[in-house]
Amino acid sequence: MTRADEERLKALADKETLNEVEFAQYQYLQRKRKNDERVLQFRQNQAEPYSSKRSRAVNLAWEFYKHPDVNGMCYVAVGGLDSITLCIFLRSTGDGCVVHMK
Repeated sequence: MTRADEERLKALADKETLNEVEFAQYQYLQRKRKNDERVLQFRQNQAEPYSSKRSRAVNLAWEFYKHPDVNGMCYVAVGGLDSITLCIFLRSTGDGCVVHMK
């Protein structure tokens, strides 16, 4: 976001009441800021070495598997390249994650 966008967002946030146009601008600028943060995070993640990316992916898989709502009751429905890749990746972790492919 540009400095002008940041200043406009702050000015709108500091206002007590907003008309429809100002509210729409405020929402737009908030979305723009969040999107810019996501792009920055993506670029940082992209620049990391493979070992770091792999470690993060394993941790995310285990967090999902151990989540109270999931409680180990999950599966990979294999039908396309993405799901096959996920299945092979989970099998390769060697951390006791059981994946069956039918």
